[in-house]
Amino acid sequence: MTADEPLSQKRRSPDRGVPVYPTVVGVALIFQLVATSGVGVWVSFRPLLVAVVLGLIVTLAVRLLLGDAVRAGPAAAIAIFAMLDGDNRIVVLALIVLAIFAVERRVIPGRLHLPWPTINRVGRAMAVIVAIAILIQAAQLGSLSILARSVTAEGPLRPVRAFPPASGPADPDIYFILLDGYARSDALEQVFGIDDQPFLDALQARGLTVSTHARTNYPITVQVVISMFHMRLLSDIPQLAPLLDGKYRQTEIGLTHAVVQENPLFDYLHSKDYEIAGIASGFAQLSLRESDRFITSGQINEFEVAVLRRTILGDLLNLAAPDFISSQYRARIHAAWDTLGQLAAERPGHPRFIFAHVPSPHPPWVFNADGSPRTSPDIHTIYEDMPETTGQTDEQLAAGYSGSVEALWQPVIRAIDDIDQHSAVPPVIVVFGDHGSWVGATPGDVRLRFLPLLAARIPGHPEGLPDDESLVNVFPDLLDPLFGASFPRVTPDPSFMFGPRDQYDLHELSDPNVAITTP
Repeated sequence: MTADEPLSQKRRSPDRGVPVYPTVVGVALIFQLVATSGVGVWVSFRPLLVAVVLGLIVTLAVRLLLGDAVRAGPAAAIAIFAMLDGDNRIVVLALIVLAIFAVERRVIPGRLHLPWPTINRVGRAMAVIVAIAILIQAAQLGSLSILARSVTAEGPLRPVRAFPPASGPADPDIYFILLDGYARSDALEQVFGIDDQPFLDALQARGLTVSTHARTNYPITVQVVISMFHMRLLSDIPQLAPLLDGKYRQTEIGLTHAVVQENPLFDYLHSKDYEIAGIASGFAQLSLRESDRFITSGQINEFEVAVLRRTILGDLLNLAAPDFISSQYRARIHAAWDTLGQLAAERPGHPRFIFAHVPSPHPPWVFNADGSPRTSPDIHTIYEDMPETTGQTDEQLAAGYSGSVEALWQPVIRAIDDIDQHSAVPPVIVVFGDHGSWVGATPGDVRLRFLPLLAARIPGHPEGLPDDESLVNVFPDLLDPLFGASFPRVTPDPSFMFGPRDQYDLHELSDPNVAITTP
């Protein structure tokens, strides 16, 4: 035996080293969610980082438990897979496997002879195969190009646009405040027994004109916003044709997010030297992450919630901190109101279009009517608002929605007052709901979903928007009096409901106003 032999044997000892491939398994599983969701790097950065940290911690813990690397590799890979898959049966199986490994190693060492090095090599090979398969899936779904685009179009590498100071009379800032899911006054009264007339009176006292017969053209937020920013029906937007035809095989969110970002409204406003700013809602599909300025308060986002729901971590969160997600949404909503006033106070010397997407009264319903905290304790149903998906009665759902609606009234008015107080030039303000609630609409009359709040103030034009405005025509009717723009109105401008295929299986709906049966 040479002097080097003990050292080489020591290096080859199974008691040495920490396996890496279990962490690769964890990252690959989270990356698969990224790929199938169609989100970008910055939306998914925290979950991917957590997957790395969790993988290392679990692997080290199993390594200490079992005492050698060749057993720790497959055992840790099984444990991480079980945690991130979230299936309780797999969790139980993983615990049984870990127990068997521990007994074999610690209780009856040497009595059970298994080819551990071979098992470890097979585990490593399986991790590589899984990672390659997920990369192939990501390429097929178009996710790799989405991720590549997000690296430079979002986050700290986003291009910086310079805005010259106004040389003549300053154009007004445009505040576009979306209260996600806020229904029209008569729909609120008919379905929920809510009288929001004091809120509407307060809006009118501040110069906003309320469109009492407004309606939306689509039932889903992203569809509504796309049609508004493009000033067209979805069927007239060429990029969406494969999606509408049911032939699109890549990620819907990746496509629709790009269509949200690239639109004639922003092109026109940029030609007028407007800065486009977006206040994050936590919903990746609609967040203006590629805009000139993207403002996020950093709370948990929808993709991160989806990761928690998919994994065992969601169930643990339900048990240990049932108010955590609700508290994150409360903080995000409060931050949106604070940000609006802060932006008005900046007075940068050039005009801005500011899109504030407030995720309320959309579920989760995190406020009571008096503004006090309300908890949506089940992470698996927090975005749902139908009895069959929540296990709640119609009355319980109506109470949750109603409280969230009423909790908005004072913050909205305070935000408008803050904007007016700090603005150098009287701003344009549009406050609207993209749609109503599913509560009362399914089961019930689905047309109630198509009756949203709409109130607008256009300085120098007290008539505001038409009383029977449809949301697809908001910007043609806004830009014409402001700038003399000539964007054509959409006529006719029907509403569309989706069919059984998917949310883009759209079919024309009869007049939503007919759903109002109360005087």
